[in-house]
Amino acid sequence: MRSQASPLAVLVHHRLEALAAIDLARERGEAIELCVPAGLAGPAFVKALQDTLQQPLTALCDDEPGLVMAGLRAGLKRLVFSGPHALRQRLAGMAAGLGAKVLAAPPGPLVVQGRGGSWTTPTHCVSFAPTDPPLAKGTTP
Repeated sequence: MRSQASPLAVLVHHRLEALAAIDLARERGEAIELCVPAGLAGPAFVKALQDTLQQPLTALCDDEPGLVMAGLRAGLKRLVFSGPHALRQRLAGMAAGLGAKVLAAPPGPLVVQGRGGSWTTPTHCVSFAPTDPPLAKGTTP
């Protein structure tokens, strides 16, 4: 079991991945924070996923200030902006007025769910390459 000092930042791309990550964390007794790449389907998708899961999500906005602004307009409260520090500070000031936070990095080590009930560190940039959703029962690839 991990220390509870900082949660794992679990990268997810859709509802089924999020639910599987939540279940795995519960089984392992670990704290996680679900992180969604906002550039894939947009901040409105992140907000809709958050509302569906009824759990706060962190929007990964890479170095795109427009994604942060769109995320704030969508009502997201936790966003990660990896761009220049000065710009992040300006975005954070705007976010604070809306009760939101703009961070420089995810809240903990970024991981994805691996095989066999483990967490795996991504080996390549996964924010631009979503995983395939699991197949529905009874379907073939």
